[in-house]
Amino acid sequence: MGCFFLHFGAVRKIHELHPRLFERSKSSVAGVFARSGLRDFGWRGQIYEVAQDGGLGSVKEVEQTKLYDFMSYLSYIKAQSKYRELSTALQETRARAGRK
Repeated sequence: MGCFFLHFGAVRKIHELHPRLFERSKSSVAGVFARSGLRDFGWRGQIYEVAQDGGLGSVKEVEQTKLYDFMSYLSYIKAQSKYRELSTALQETRARAGRK
């Protein structure tokens, strides 16, 4: 039972420090993501994503990264992705407004 509370406390703390990791996107990209099967990889997919980015090294190096460093870097990647998504949407909105 003690392990459950330790795990629950760790997850809660990670959620507080990196809420971006637990967000669900409401965009059309989310639907494509769900249908693609990428969600089936869970946290393993996140390891692949960080390794693909290259900031923490190869898959083996990412697997050996400290959890806090991994979560921080993953949160950073997700923030960059969200920024690009919002920036693109803003540019599209401005372009449409300029056409009218």
